[in-house]
Amino acid sequence: MKLLFIIVFITLINYSFCSINRGKYLELDKGTTTAYLVAENCEKIYICGKQDTDGWWIFGDDILKNCYYRNKSVDDINLDDDKYDNPDNCPGKRYAYVSSNSCSLLSDGVNKISGKTLSKDALYYDMDTTNKRVLTEWGWCTYRYDQMDSNWMSYVKDDLKLNQINIPGTHDSGTYDISKSWKLDKDLSDAVLMGSNNRY
Repeated sequence: MKLLFIIVFITLINYSFCSINRGKYLELDKGTTTAYLVAENCEKIYICGKQDTDGWWIFGDDILKNCYYRNKSVDDINLDDDKYDNPDNCPGKRYAYVSSNSCSLLSDGVNKISGKTLSKDALYYDMDTTNKRVLTEWGWCTYRYDQMDSNWMSYVKDDLKLNQINIPGTHDSGTYDISKSWKLDKDLSDAVLMGSNNRY
């Protein structure tokens, strides 16, 4: 019985944590392809395919290679630069319902990372609305919907004036979702608006 408990416990731990904190970057270890996430000034999140040391073994710089910002290739990243940090140390992480069976290194679905198939709520660091993908601990995964929370005001910039803020659900706000992609709906029919749960 104890052996069964230990096996179940190890299995749960193995499939509960999908990344390994490596200090200035995250190592994604659930796919067949190992990948790494790193943030530049907490504004851009890069996914990289290889970690290496440049120079002497002890005195060399940590380098991430084969890096991408969304679906564009970027130069190698020297982790000893002060502008790079672990994405978990950055604010603005959100949750979305994702399917991990279609995750990739690029936001357009190229370089697929296969792994354990899950459909669940996942923490994400970046969103590509064009390709309907979010950057999670499995890589760029397709998402079904973005979870909106009660802290929507934290996503509004501090320097905006009150008349520049569209508040969801208010008369003539023109939006029904505060997120990175705003949707204008003033020209939609009443049937479409009611189907979208808009209240005007």
